[in-house]
Amino acid sequence: MANIFSTTLKENTTKDYLFFFLLLATLPFVFIPNIPDQILPPQITFLALLLLIFFTLFSYEKTFTGLIKDAFSKPSIVVWTLFTLSTIVSLFYAHNPAEGLYESVKTFASLVLLIIFTVLFTINRINIKVIGMIIMFTAAIAVSIGLTQYVNFAATKSGAELYHALYKVTGLFGHKNELSITLFLILPWLFFIASGLKGVRRVLSIIVIISNLLLIMILQTRSVWLGLVASIIGYVILTSLTGIKNANRAEHHKRIAKSLLSVSVIVVLVLSTLLAAHKFTNKDSVLSFQLSGITNIMEHRNLERYSIWRSTLEMYSDNPIGGVGAGNWKIHIPVYQNDYLLKRDPVETAAPISFQTWLRPHNDFLWILAERGPLSLLFYLSFFLLLFFNGIRVLQKEIPSAKTKLITLLLCSLAGYLVIALLTFPLERVSHQVFIMAAASLIISQSKVSFSIGIPFKSAFIQSAKLVLIIILIFSSVYGVLLLRSGYYLSKAIDPTKTTNAMEVLRFIDKAQTPLTTLDAFSIPLKYYSGLTYMRANELEMAEEELLKAHIQHPNHIKLNETLALLYMRKGDIDKSENYIRRALAIFPFNEPALMRLAAIFYLKEDYDAAYQTLLRCTNSSGNRDFDKINSRVLEQLNLVE
Repeated sequence: MANIFSTTLKENTTKDYLFFFLLLATLPFVFIPNIPDQILPPQITFLALLLLIFFTLFSYEKTFTGLIKDAFSKPSIVVWTLFTLSTIVSLFYAHNPAEGLYESVKTFASLVLLIIFTVLFTINRINIKVIGMIIMFTAAIAVSIGLTQYVNFAATKSGAELYHALYKVTGLFGHKNELSITLFLILPWLFFIASGLKGVRRVLSIIVIISNLLLIMILQTRSVWLGLVASIIGYVILTSLTGIKNANRAEHHKRIAKSLLSVSVIVVLVLSTLLAAHKFTNKDSVLSFQLSGITNIMEHRNLERYSIWRSTLEMYSDNPIGGVGAGNWKIHIPVYQNDYLLKRDPVETAAPISFQTWLRPHNDFLWILAERGPLSLLFYLSFFLLLFFNGIRVLQKEIPSAKTKLITLLLCSLAGYLVIALLTFPLERVSHQVFIMAAASLIISQSKVSFSIGIPFKSAFIQSAKLVLIIILIFSSVYGVLLLRSGYYLSKAIDPTKTTNAMEVLRFIDKAQTPLTTLDAFSIPLKYYSGLTYMRANELEMAEEELLKAHIQHPNHIKLNETLALLYMRKGDIDKSENYIRRALAIFPFNEPALMRLAAIFYLKEDYDAAYQTLLRCTNSSGNRDFDKINSRVLEQLNLVE
């Protein structure tokens, strides 16, 4: 059994600690400015290249190679392997397989990361306190950047200005919520390392912890607040289980009673605090606004969440076996969007608003279910259930120690993470998965739970398996580079300061588009940009070719359908124009520019009654020049007919 908590190690390699440092203290801050997605492509590329280099280096070690086979005797690693395979398989029936490559690469990279971490924690040459210090360094940097941004952008603001200013406090993580989740996942390591320090170092660690918690409160991410509450409750329960198998029956009952009482007190205190804060804080404050999102289930942001979740379940009900394929939720969801297109206003609940493009369902579990099916979701949930089972078994058998303290803290953070995953999408983020895999692998390495595979793996087979893993990591690295290349050229194409003519735009888009990169970070087909450029140059044949290719990549993109309708109207093909405008209206029936275009089509077909009835649906366009023009023409024709 690994003893990573011992100060006496068999050997100590700089390579191991460099690997941890690059993953835990460097990767979270990797970003590239001035590309559409500044975080995900750089981080997945960095992770893939890092794993390729270090997995190749570790593969030359006999001890490491031998333990890879042992790693696959761990149930948690087996179910994550199955989860990875189910993700990859889903690409074969996805509408746009290229859009599922990111999830496939990330999930596979997480598997390799889980294996390497588990092996390194199993080999007795890693001092866990050094890992804790690396993570504390990460926390100190993240908190320093975050608090500096808060002082610069938000400290002097209030109300709506403060709410919007908080979104500038990202700490290089791209979004304040992603920063907040990262700070949350770092917390168990901070508490663990602080408990083992003394003197000045302990004071400094406590300062980092307080600053971390302060920034989490400042960022006001509701899902993280709820995750913290779940972690606290989990901590109370788990501490009562430590060493319980060595306790007598009376002590056993006493611990359970004490645990239940503590949980009840925590729940009452949290609810009382929320209600009191909501009642006594300024109603126009950001804090009051965020608290209302927790205490009021009918608050408009919650209703929007419920709606997109309901739409996601409808998508799944139409694809109940394997889902729609990894990465394809965003392609299918527009046709399922319905009631959340309406304003959630206490006075006027049915007032239409502009179409909102959702890129994620803000619930990892529903996301997996809709894209990869129930079996894949079962593998994902089983991974965490097995981690809790493994961790709790260790706690029950061990007397309180540094090991039980860290495992308890990590299990609590995993419980909080699952609460966060119910409300947002941490599974998508590379840095979040690195910390999750670090926690999971430590729990796995300290557990004796395993099973015999029963297959006599020969050396040739193991070498072949390692070669396959390396080949997949090479592909993952190439894919990451293509993502970066695509983002770079797309940013040049859509930036008017970097393009001087249409031919340059087309050249940049052509370089951004590859068989593996089809949509941009906002789910817009790259071919749409080139098609639009051809339309503006009045090259309608080329525009048609490009836009139809874009339509294959994303047939439910509302703006693309509108643009195709306009293209065919300009070409004089009224029937095709009507077909695409009806597609756009099927997605968003309140689209008044599209309704006006449909009315114009009816006008050209001399169906003036249909044109008039269509214009009556444009409730907010009175005074619009285009509306008034077509409306007057339709009324004129109706008068002539009469």
